[in-house]
Amino acid sequence: MRKLISLCIIIIWGTSATAVECVSSSSDGVSTALNPLSGLNSCSVTPDAIEVKLFDLGVCTSAPSVNPDFTINYSSCVSLFSDSSGRSVTLSNGMQVSLNKEVALEETTYTHGYIILGSTFAIKTKFTFNYNVATEDNALNPGPGKYCYTDGSSYDAGAPSNLTCSNDSGLPGYAASSESLLELFANYPGSGGTSNYYPNATAVIDGINETFDLFALDSTKKIDATATYTPAQRPYMLGIQLLSSPMIVSANTTNIDARISLSNGVMLGFAPNGSAKPADNFGCTNVGGCLVDALWTGLAFRFVAN
Repeated sequence: MRKLISLCIIIIWGTSATAVECVSSSSDGVSTALNPLSGLNSCSVTPDAIEVKLFDLGVCTSAPSVNPDFTINYSSCVSLFSDSSGRSVTLSNGMQVSLNKEVALEETTYTHGYIILGSTFAIKTKFTFNYNVATEDNALNPGPGKYCYTDGSSYDAGAPSNLTCSNDSGLPGYAASSESLLELFANYPGSGGTSNYYPNATAVIDGINETFDLFALDSTKKIDATATYTPAQRPYMLGIQLLSSPMIVSANTTNIDARISLSNGVMLGFAPNGSAKPADNFGCTNVGGCLVDALWTGLAFRFVAN
């Protein structure tokens, strides 16, 4: 039997099961942990906001599969929300996003969820240290200083840092910095050397571990398998998740909460004094070490039927 159910998105900042939370003394090797994706000692912070574009969101009775031509088979899934142009959403802690939509769902058990977002997003975050820290491209920013924050710049592999550190508590120029998830995929081997796959990321939502896989999609929303690519070739990101608590839709279900967490929140990566970054020729010449960038490292979600 099918029934109409209302849908609401609730934003809950989750934390990685393995991430180290930043403290005021965090630096390279202090209150940080080696992040295998970036190769940097890193810690996590809760951002003020992350701006994303939502294209599709759904639940499935079994996992979506990948066809030989790299298209995705969603035959076991029901789309809860879809917008071909994308809906711009600014995510912040505790917020609710009303999609003003009712969906028709079979009364059954849904074991998986999926979400399609634009691969470019924006982070707005800040953190106060108890020592002077500089960004990796120190010559391009004021600093060093103890107040570090996103400065509205755009960051991708080979570009300067998207952070400014200064001793001005007013945080001049504090703004969301844009970034592409391709930076994340570029640091993971992926399949066939194409860096299109980021598996088994974990976040904690409502005290429950959720694990998900991310895929880089091309303009037709199939997995991009080209070895050499530009951000324009991969405008979408697909997340597929095995729900740790399957969502059961019964005769008594009236609404669904899609609880979204941004896995690891935001990662701050540190470079040691004297280091160089061969990809872009920026380096660290600050005794206290340098911040490389602020990076969103994925997403996780949980569906709850009420």
